[in-house]
Amino acid sequence: MKKRFKTMRKNTLLIVITAVLLHVILVSCDKNDDTIISNTPVLSTDKENYDSEGTLLEQGTETNIGDPDLKTTCIVPGSNSLLFNWEIQQEDISHKTKTTWENELSAIHNYFVSFFDYEDTQLIVDVVYFTDMYSFEEYQTTVLNRTSPSNTGFYSLSTGKMYMINENNSSSIAKNIFLHEGTHKIFNTEIIGGAIILNEGLATVFQTIHKKGGDYLVSVNDKYETIINQMLNSNTIYDLNTFFNLTNQEWQLNASKTYAQSNSLMYYLLSMYPQQLQLLINEYKNPVNQRQNYIDFFNANYTGGVTQLETDWRNWISNSHKPEVKL
Repeated sequence: MKKRFKTMRKNTLLIVITAVLLHVILVSCDKNDDTIISNTPVLSTDKENYDSEGTLLEQGTETNIGDPDLKTTCIVPGSNSLLFNWEIQQEDISHKTKTTWENELSAIHNYFVSFFDYEDTQLIVDVVYFTDMYSFEEYQTTVLNRTSPSNTGFYSLSTGKMYMINENNSSSIAKNIFLHEGTHKIFNTEIIGGAIILNEGLATVFQTIHKKGGDYLVSVNDKYETIINQMLNSNTIYDLNTFFNLTNQEWQLNASKTYAQSNSLMYYLLSMYPQQLQLLINEYKNPVNQRQNYIDFFNANYTGGVTQLETDWRNWISNSHKPEVKL
């Protein structure tokens, strides 16, 4: 009888120890956050760079800045694939704000995986975060050898990192930068080159993500909605045959218009014809020389082709009520 009692006490003790160890693991990143600690080295490639809103910049201008000390990264609850590594250069942001941003970017990534058929592989999201403009610009010129420093943020394919500033603690603006550049990070894991309309359009759409109840939603981007309506009223919208044939350089010459038009087209497709957008994304995963261009794609996959797409889209712009889209 005494032997059975000792065995029961031993088993109970083991259960308690196991539970305590599990609790310690779950709160390792923060007492308010169910996360798992992971230290993972950063991989980098030598490709293209994007500015504060993802505009394609010169190729191969950045230098290898070396491997920084490994920092603790956390797997966000609900995502098996995103790991965040923050390199804080000045003042940190609150844990609550950081967690909100991470969870929203994770929801975007989950949508790319579940709807756009992206591969669900582990993705490291490196964020180099500044709060002082002078330091941010100096870092770009001295460490990254950039000749035209950004004053907001950018994503670099050559280092695989996002660089951003949160000046004057403007969390709403900084959040937009974080989500926009994070969408570029996700997008470029499977689509590289020749897709600036898709890349910029989706980044400006997904930067509006927000949580309502238990759902993540995206909505009209107010900035670009205002611009596209002004373009429609002044008859300065690019006709789609012209727009789809713009080179990257031509696209950037009038960025306020091209951002607005890319944003409007992508939100139109996402909200009205998501299956066509899904097909377009998967088409553009092919190498540049093996994919259909935008015009050929829509002529083959949109009823009435590019001509009807333009008519439908312009009519949709005039509609003041554009519902949010649940991801």
